[in-house]
Amino acid sequence: MAFAMDLQAEPAPITECAANPLLEEWTGPFGAPPFAAIKPAHFRAAFAQAFAEHDAEIAAIAGNPQPPTFANTIAAFERAGRSLARVSAIFFHLADADTDEEIEAIEREVAPLVARHYAEIHFNDALFARIDRLYRQRETLELDTEQARVLERRHLPFRRAGARRTSRRGSPQSANALPRLVRNFPRTCSPTRMRSRSCSKRRTNSPASPTGSAAPRQ
Repeated sequence: MAFAMDLQAEPAPITECAANPLLEEWTGPFGAPPFAAIKPAHFRAAFAQAFAEHDAEIAAIAGNPQPPTFANTIAAFERAGRSLARVSAIFFHLADADTDEEIEAIEREVAPLVARHYAEIHFNDALFARIDRLYRQRETLELDTEQARVLERRHLPFRRAGARRTSRRGSPQSANALPRLVRNFPRTCSPTRMRSRSCSKRRTNSPASPTGSAAPRQ
């Protein structure tokens, strides 16, 4: 999709031949990522590749000429997007727990793109048609309890996005508006900043303020 190219267009201080640990196999204990080797500049390239991989996987499912089955549609959908999920998990945990100005700048770019990426999926009529056909036939598919639940859970987000309606409200392009607003809002609730504000509050909110009244809440 075109919006994924926004990340590729942004120059990063990494040479093209440099290894990107986010895109390599993780061999740490229990498959843990190599945090010591991951730099903020790795994320743009990793997200761009992960978006492209997921787009290709979704296109293959939606464009499958075979009739939809649980295996070639729902199970394939479950397997799709693992690279994106992996990169996203690391990045957004890092952004919440150990952020800095560089991470925050990337977050303001990435958050709307992630939202729009998944909105594009839920606005994919060909993909929904396959999932919806299975959902309508679910009573005859001989699914076990887990499969039936997965089918239900994969069908629901499309319905919430307006599938089956004659005209949908909103669009994939508008789906990034809220994340963009949220990520542009000052991150005053990060643990570090909350501790800083708490210390400042204890220093300034003394029982008797210069005006003789309680100091205002911050």
